[in-house]
Amino acid sequence: MITQEFKKLTLVTKKEGLEADLSTLFGKSVSTILPESGKEVTLKEAVIQGFLSSDRVDPNGVRILN
Repeated sequence: MITQEFKKLTLVTKKEGLEADLSTLFGKSVSTILPESGKEVTLKEAVIQGFLSSDRVDPNGVRILN
């Protein structure tokens, strides 16, 4: 059985403060979710350990890396 695990997610947000919100939500620092500022809220990149294919881009433009 192949176990898949998120190693990094890059999220684009309109406002600053995602790190603080995630720390409050989970009760600790979340270093695997990286925010970037932008005009739209979107998932930009996902790094997944154990994902069967790597260096792909989904139909929404999200880069998927292994």
